[in-house]
Amino acid sequence: MLGIRQLGQCSPVFNEDEIGMSWSDFLSHIGSHHLKLEHLLGTGIGLKFQRVDSDIVAETRLHFAESGIPVLPVHDSFIMHHGHEDALGDLIVKALKAKTESDIPIKATRKSLQARPDRIAYQAEQGLYKDYDPANTLHEVSTDLDILLSYDPE
Repeated sequence: MLGIRQLGQCSPVFNEDEIGMSWSDFLSHIGSHHLKLEHLLGTGIGLKFQRVDSDIVAETRLHFAESGIPVLPVHDSFIMHHGHEDALGDLIVKALKAKTESDIPIKATRKSLQARPDRIAYQAEQGLYKDYDPANTLHEVSTDLDILLSYDPE
């Protein structure tokens, strides 16, 4: 992200010159766009939410590992063999309820193998990826994982 640099294993550094405003002005700017969250900025609640998210992911991976079902967390999603979507959703809802006492609906969807490359190609046409090369399959690594994880020898 522009203005925030990673220094080795240290925390990111906010650079006022690159951003063009002070840290407090930056937080005020964010707060003015997210009024319901403004009072939470700078309280550390984000770290607590990250921990809850991490605990739910760990519990989910452990559950499926014990069942012999590979599951790969990717950002805010999971890649796994098709047919386990309902079990995944149920497990996440249960874990979320146990950790937060909240009922939040979970949406499990299946995407075709071509959906991601099509989206990337469309976004490249719109100028989002300046160095996009459709002949380079490195950008389709997760599609390859989808193929591997949806392979059913029977």
